[in-house]
Amino acid sequence: MHSESATEIVLNLCGVATDRNDLRRKMPENPPARIDAFAHLLPAELRGKVLDSAAPSADLVNWAGLEPLYDLDHRLADLDEHAIDVQFVTTPSPPLESLFDTPTTLRMAELANDGMAKAVGELPERLRGVATIPLVDSGWAVRELRRSVLELGLAGPLVYTHVRGRAIDHPDLEPFWAEAEALGVPVWLHPDRARKDGDYVDEPNSRYGLFLVLGWPYETSIAIARLVLSGVIARHPGLHVIVHHGGAMVPFFHRRIEMNFLRGAQGRVPDLEDEAIDVPRDLRSFHVDTVLQGASAALDAAISFYGDERVLFATDMPFGPEHGRKFARSAIESIELLDPDQRRAIFSENAYGLFQLAPQ
Repeated sequence: MHSESATEIVLNLCGVATDRNDLRRKMPENPPARIDAFAHLLPAELRGKVLDSAAPSADLVNWAGLEPLYDLDHRLADLDEHAIDVQFVTTPSPPLESLFDTPTTLRMAELANDGMAKAVGELPERLRGVATIPLVDSGWAVRELRRSVLELGLAGPLVYTHVRGRAIDHPDLEPFWAEAEALGVPVWLHPDRARKDGDYVDEPNSRYGLFLVLGWPYETSIAIARLVLSGVIARHPGLHVIVHHGGAMVPFFHRRIEMNFLRGAQGRVPDLEDEAIDVPRDLRSFHVDTVLQGASAALDAAISFYGDERVLFATDMPFGPEHGRKFARSAIESIELLDPDQRRAIFSENAYGLFQLAPQ
């Protein structure tokens, strides 16, 4: 009898679990072996418009010349090469809001979302699109999130760790977090720090690529801490946030955060205002990916801190050496070192629970 292969299964995105503790669902008989939860794709319409409109100084070298970022045939070949059955894709950095004024940013984001829906529609069995939602206008962000999810069928919003330097937990953004929770879709959180952000005050630009190599994990860690300490996570118990790079610094420094915010402790940090905040609990509420360049110790730390049920296989494709192939191989190889139950959970089962994927 013919057994349907994983790549033949047509998946249907149909919502997300609202209870953070209810993330597993019954697996189909022939589940996809690998679901990539965090990769990148550049819709053709957006690429052309941004390259034509952005300032000459904009850091868009990947947008201009990294073919696997925008060529669907190339992407399909890469998915097949690494036995990736389904891939969730976001637009790449830099954030649109860092390139344009607010009205232009919003128009570009709408173009991005229309283009993303069109692009993933060309490979519906293999790709799932994520909406680009710049948080420069909270009212627009709520409306565009609803349009992207309910009309375009995108899986949730991509946001960055700050909004033109403003805090990710700014009170103006509360309607956005509430809407993401109400819609039941996860939020993809990507770090942002630019080459022009010098490592030191007397340097105009970051050197050696450290803005990305170490600056991005720092920005991610600050954003996670702010969402927890400001009470955003506690106020929205149904909110699911996916963060890059294994949770960045948090699995290694969580005790430093937790010990400084023990209620009633005498310390150098102020007491938290919201009694609903539980720092150890809320820090562990995030979902993290395996884009760790094959560092098994970092993957072990992420699993130890978050639990293997909150770790998602991801490649960051097509970025990294060999047009992303080395990142993909390193992630796969590090997961293959785990025990069978952990491998199944991270490669696919956790994605089924979070994204509520089901065969048609």
